[in-house]
Amino acid sequence: MYPEAGKAVHFGSTLPGQGVSDGAAVLIELLLTFWLLFVIMGTAVDKRAPPGWAGFAIGFIVACDIWVGGPLTGSSLNFARSLGPAIAAAIAGDFTPLSKLWIYVIGPIIGGILGAVVYEYIFKPSKQ
Repeated sequence: MYPEAGKAVHFGSTLPGQGVSDGAAVLIELLLTFWLLFVIMGTAVDKRAPPGWAGFAIGFIVACDIWVGGPLTGSSLNFARSLGPAIAAAIAGDFTPLSKLWIYVIGPIIGGILGAVVYEYIFKPSKQ
């Protein structure tokens, strides 16, 4: 409807903020996704978690991740969230989001794996 307005914000794409290097953006996305998966493991997966709190805890960590990481990287936390707007921007001729898409693949995948592994092998008691 407003093609020029869409181009100004890269069609809602997640991009590193001003002054944030690509390496720093990967690390930030990694850390944000680490905490998200860590909370998911502790509240929705672990049988010891109090029932009924998973939704609140997960929603709260997502909100915190957005408050902290939003200005720095856009707080994607999820490759699919970055892919759609990058494709839309590329179709409109803006290839910047597509060129930065790798940040939102590597960071969240490594962060998610680390968050789940750290919780599973360090914080979850062993089955004896």
